[in-house]
Amino acid sequence: MQPDFYRIRPATKADALAMAQVKQITWEATYRGIYPDAKLDNYSIPDNIKKFEQLIETPDVDVWVAECNHQGKLFVCGYMSCGTPRYPFSRYNQDIGMLYILPDHQGKGLGRQLFEKARELIKGKGYNDFFVCCNKYNLPAQQFYLAMGGVLVKTDPDEEDRSVPQVIFTYVIED
Repeated sequence: MQPDFYRIRPATKADALAMAQVKQITWEATYRGIYPDAKLDNYSIPDNIKKFEQLIETPDVDVWVAECNHQGKLFVCGYMSCGTPRYPFSRYNQDIGMLYILPDHQGKGLGRQLFEKARELIKGKGYNDFFVCCNKYNLPAQQFYLAMGGVLVKTDPDEEDRSVPQVIFTYVIED
């Protein structure tokens, strides 16, 4: 499905349901066979709505959604969060905590738009670097983060639960 256009805007609490649905669909498409089936099968929309509502109201985190317009209908097809890391890494004070896009809308430049918005927001707060974590086995995400200029600085060791190991990319914001 090719949308008429994409638009990114700050998320509101009213977006929490759509964000929870995007996450569920994206996790299913990306992590089935990587994450334990129980983790995916037991995904809770209500629990994730609450988490997104709380995240949207967190003062030191910015949350943005990507809207798609297809034949006059607007719907959330992706989102990102950036700001103070929930899980700190080294000396870095900022991260892109989440960047999810529905599978049908990946590879169309929307991830780049969201990533660049995060970079702009982080720079606007006076920071000149940040990091991103992603699952060690999510190779398409790793390729994306490398293409966005990331430097792979850490790779966790393998674990039986393949949802745990992460890789970390760092970025320098150029003037």
